[in-house]
Amino acid sequence: MKQLILHIPHASTQIPDYTGFLLSSEALQEEILKLTDWYTDELFANKRDEAIIAPFSRVFCDVERFYRRLA
Repeated sequence: MKQLILHIPHASTQIPDYTGFLLSSEALQEEILKLTDWYTDELFANKRDEAIIAPFSRVFCDVERFYRRLA
């Protein structure tokens, strides 16, 4: 069976650097709670395939957005 590469970009809740955020820490936590794809890293974990998992929240950096895309 062929190996898959799993892209799991939104499972983390970590913010590496709070500097520069305009939201309060409470508002930031609310956004993280809404935008996290909870447990997808655990649901799709297996030893056969390779997983690429973003180590930080999509609130900090949404790795699926292109630099020039505005919407």
